[in-house]
Amino acid sequence: MELIIEILSLLSVKDIVRFKCVSKSWNNLTSDSNFVDKHLKASSRNPHLTLSWHENNAELTKNVVPVSVHRLLKKQSATVSSDDFHRMENPSRFVGSCNGLFCFLSWIPLAQPFKYFFHISNPATRTRSEQIEFTFGEDFHFTFGYDASNTTYKVVAFRAKEISNEVKVFNLGGNNCWRNIQNFPVVPYIRFDHYYIIPSLNNGAHLYGTINWLALDKSITPIHQFVIVSLDLSTEKYKQFLLPLGFDHAPFSQPVLRVLMDCLCFFHGFNLTEFILWKMKEYGVQDSWTRLFKISYQNLAMQLPIRLRIYNPTPSNLGIIDDTLKYGRKASGFLLNHIFMANTVCMSCVTAETGPGAPPELTSTTAAR
Repeated sequence: MELIIEILSLLSVKDIVRFKCVSKSWNNLTSDSNFVDKHLKASSRNPHLTLSWHENNAELTKNVVPVSVHRLLKKQSATVSSDDFHRMENPSRFVGSCNGLFCFLSWIPLAQPFKYFFHISNPATRTRSEQIEFTFGEDFHFTFGYDASNTTYKVVAFRAKEISNEVKVFNLGGNNCWRNIQNFPVVPYIRFDHYYIIPSLNNGAHLYGTINWLALDKSITPIHQFVIVSLDLSTEKYKQFLLPLGFDHAPFSQPVLRVLMDCLCFFHGFNLTEFILWKMKEYGVQDSWTRLFKISYQNLAMQLPIRLRIYNPTPSNLGIIDDTLKYGRKASGFLLNHIFMANTVCMSCVTAETGPGAPPELTSTTAAR
């Protein structure tokens, strides 16, 4: 039986779903939480990048498509087909992905009070949850994570004002209600949308059952100091971490916090000449920050600032993808993508299959695992 479990854990979800029909025992085996965890760990060796179609410049998600990172690296060009399963009818935002699940937020424009809906979908099994409706103010920010201690997926919502903030948590599979939790000790750094009626996504970095945000500590003088505020999804308590020593200047563009090789990483532009990437080797320990590299803008023909998404093709191979994939209305769907591999720069092309109602813009988003 152990050999069967090992073999099944290496198969695709599509194949496993077929094998559920073999017998009752196989159905129970592949539905067991221990097997699901084992399969998830095996699947993480084949990471996917989630491409999202946006509507003009409003950053409204119209569709998302998972694409294998290995596929992009092996081929000089790749074709991405639209998937009707994730097509959005109402204005929507892709909140994020966790353990292969997608979280989407949608809303009814101009409704008073502001009415939201969110749902969770599994692109591998092509199943989705029912839409969950709730009513909030129109200035909330959302993110998505997993509480491994209680095996519970959670959606975190917050809004921040000049001197106050409010934080709410929703447990998926619970009693379908939001709970107020303790306010942030320092408020996450917010990028305000150009369209104030669009719900914002402050992309917290999900790691080890925590969600981590960059925040500005206004109590530190003479300048406002960037720090990391971390929410433990199990205890729903906060911690604060400092950024690398010496990062005490106001950056040209908003710095970004992501997860790289199961560690927090932090990157930012510097003096309009280069961007620098740091990695926190030991979670929560400031002395463990290590500068991995810096890349000069000089020889890169792209607009500034660079926005990046990070993935891990293998534990020993670092990859960073430039987040400025644009669909050209007059360019027959040709997309230019910069892939940085350690100290080299590779060029990769992605082509979007088009047709009636083709998306006006395509932008890469968070890697789904």
